[in-house]
Amino acid sequence: MGVELEGLAEFKQALLNLPRDLQSAAAAIVNDEADAAASEIRAQYERVKTPVVMRGYKRDGGHLSDHVTVISSAEDGSFARAKVKSSAPHAAIYEFGTGPRTTKKGVNRGSSPAHPTVIPVAIRRRRGMVDRIMSAIKAQGLEVSGE
Repeated sequence: MGVELEGLAEFKQALLNLPRDLQSAAAAIVNDEADAAASEIRAQYERVKTPVVMRGYKRDGGHLSDHVTVISSAEDGSFARAKVKSSAPHAAIYEFGTGPRTTKKGVNRGSSPAHPTVIPVAIRRRRGMVDRIMSAIKAQGLEVSGE
Protein backbone atom coordinates (compact mmCIF):
# COMPACT_ATOMS: atom_id res chain seq x y z
CA MET A 1 0.00 0.00 0.00
CA GLY A 2 1.29 3.49 -0.77
CA VAL A 3 0.51 7.18 -0.76
CA GLU A 4 1.25 9.42 -3.75
CA LEU A 5 1.33 13.18 -3.27
CA GLU A 6 1.51 16.07 -5.69
CA GLY A 7 0.77 19.12 -3.51
CA LEU A 8 -0.58 20.32 -0.18
CA ALA A 9 -4.23 19.62 -1.11
CA GLU A 10 -3.39 16.02 -1.99
CA PHE A 11 -1.36 15.75 1.23
CA LYS A 12 -4.35 16.87 3.31
CA GLN A 13 -6.68 14.45 1.52
CA ALA A 14 -4.22 11.56 1.95
CA LEU A 15 -4.09 12.26 5.69
CA LEU A 16 -7.89 11.91 5.89
CA ASN A 17 -7.60 8.44 4.35
CA LEU A 18 -5.06 7.18 6.89
CA PRO A 19 -5.95 4.70 9.63
CA ARG A 20 -7.15 6.32 12.88
CA ASP A 21 -3.91 5.68 14.78
CA LEU A 22 -1.89 7.45 12.08
CA GLN A 23 -4.43 10.29 12.02
CA SER A 24 -3.96 10.69 15.77
CA ALA A 25 -0.18 10.71 15.39
CA ALA A 26 -0.42 13.29 12.59
CA ALA A 27 -2.76 15.46 14.67
CA ALA A 28 -0.28 15.40 17.55
CA ILE A 29 2.52 16.43 15.16
CA VAL A 30 0.43 19.31 13.76
CA ASN A 31 -0.34 20.62 17.25
CA ASP A 32 3.26 20.12 18.41
CA GLU A 33 4.66 22.09 15.45
CA ALA A 34 2.08 24.87 15.94
CA ASP A 35 3.01 25.16 19.62
CA ALA A 36 6.72 25.18 18.72
CA ALA A 37 6.13 27.87 16.07
CA ALA A 38 4.25 30.04 18.58
CA SER A 39 7.06 29.62 21.14
CA GLU A 40 9.67 30.52 18.55
CA ILE A 41 7.72 33.62 17.47
CA ARG A 42 7.21 34.67 21.09
CA ALA A 43 10.95 34.34 21.73
CA GLN A 44 11.75 36.56 18.75
CA TYR A 45 9.08 39.08 19.81
CA GLU A 46 10.15 38.94 23.47
CA ARG A 47 11.56 42.47 23.82
CA VAL A 48 9.23 44.27 21.39
CA LYS A 49 6.63 46.51 23.03
CA THR A 50 3.32 47.28 21.39
CA PRO A 51 2.43 50.95 21.71
CA VAL A 52 -1.27 51.79 21.66
CA VAL A 53 -2.51 55.23 20.70
CA MET A 54 -5.94 56.17 21.98
CA ARG A 55 -7.37 59.67 21.66
CA GLY A 56 -3.91 61.04 20.99
CA TYR A 57 -2.32 59.53 24.10
CA LYS A 58 0.25 56.80 23.77
CA ARG A 59 0.17 53.98 26.31
CA ASP A 60 1.89 50.63 26.65
CA GLY A 61 -0.04 47.80 24.99
CA GLY A 62 2.24 45.07 26.32
CA HIS A 63 4.72 43.00 24.34
CA LEU A 64 4.05 41.58 20.88
CA SER A 65 4.78 38.14 22.39
CA ASP A 66 1.75 38.51 24.70
CA HIS A 67 -0.54 38.44 21.64
CA VAL A 68 0.68 35.20 19.98
CA THR A 69 -1.78 32.31 20.32
CA VAL A 70 -2.40 28.88 18.83
CA ILE A 71 -5.89 27.94 17.69
CA SER A 72 -6.50 24.23 17.07
CA SER A 73 -9.71 23.07 15.46
CA ALA A 74 -11.33 20.42 13.33
CA GLU A 75 -14.41 22.42 12.36
CA ASP A 76 -13.96 21.88 8.62
CA GLY A 77 -14.10 18.09 8.86
CA SER A 78 -10.35 17.61 8.92
CA PHE A 79 -8.85 15.76 11.83
CA ALA A 80 -6.12 18.28 12.61
CA ARG A 81 -5.69 21.93 11.96
CA ALA A 82 -3.80 24.56 13.89
CA LYS A 83 -3.35 28.27 13.34
CA VAL A 84 -0.72 30.46 14.95
CA LYS A 85 -2.05 33.99 15.27
CA SER A 86 -0.81 37.34 16.53
CA SER A 87 -3.58 39.71 17.60
CA ALA A 88 -1.20 42.58 18.40
CA PRO A 89 -2.36 45.82 16.76
CA HIS A 90 1.13 46.57 15.41
CA ALA A 91 2.23 43.06 14.44
CA ALA A 92 1.98 43.78 10.69
CA ILE A 93 4.02 46.98 11.03
CA TYR A 94 6.72 45.06 12.90
CA GLU A 95 6.65 42.16 10.42
CA PHE A 96 6.51 44.13 7.14
CA GLY A 97 7.77 47.59 8.12
CA THR A 98 6.53 50.87 6.67
CA GLY A 99 7.64 53.40 4.12
CA PRO A 100 8.38 56.99 5.07
CA ARG A 101 5.53 58.45 7.14
CA THR A 102 4.47 62.05 7.62
CA THR A 103 1.74 63.79 9.57
CA LYS A 104 -1.02 65.79 7.88
CA LYS A 105 1.13 68.88 8.49
CA GLY A 106 4.08 67.24 6.69
CA VAL A 107 6.19 66.44 9.74
CA ASN A 108 8.46 63.49 9.01
CA ARG A 109 7.85 60.50 11.30
CA GLY A 110 10.41 58.28 9.58
CA SER A 111 9.98 54.70 8.49
CA SER A 112 9.94 51.41 10.34
CA PRO A 113 12.17 48.58 9.08
CA ALA A 114 10.70 45.14 8.41
CA HIS A 115 11.44 42.35 10.91
CA PRO A 116 10.36 39.14 9.15
CA THR A 117 9.40 36.83 11.99
CA VAL A 118 6.11 34.97 11.56
CA ILE A 119 6.43 33.98 7.89
CA PRO A 120 9.95 32.47 8.08
CA VAL A 121 9.02 30.54 11.23
CA ALA A 122 5.75 29.31 9.66
CA ILE A 123 7.51 28.12 6.50
CA ARG A 124 10.20 26.28 8.46
CA ARG A 125 7.72 24.69 10.90
CA ARG A 126 5.31 23.63 8.13
CA ARG A 127 8.17 21.93 6.29
CA GLY A 128 9.17 20.18 9.53
CA MET A 129 5.56 19.14 10.16
CA VAL A 130 5.24 17.54 6.72
CA ASP A 131 8.59 15.74 7.12
CA ARG A 132 7.57 14.37 10.54
CA ILE A 133 4.17 13.18 9.26
CA MET A 134 5.83 11.51 6.26
CA SER A 135 8.24 9.74 8.62
CA ALA A 136 5.32 8.52 10.76
CA ILE A 137 3.58 7.17 7.65
CA LYS A 138 6.75 5.42 6.48
CA ALA A 139 7.29 3.95 9.96
CA GLN A 140 3.97 2.13 9.55
CA GLY A 141 5.28 0.45 6.42
CA LEU A 142 3.47 2.66 3.91
CA GLU A 143 5.30 3.94 0.86
CA VAL A 144 5.20 7.69 0.24
CA SER A 145 6.03 9.16 -3.14
CA GLY A 146 5.66 12.51 -4.88
CA GLU A 147 6.86 15.95 -3.86
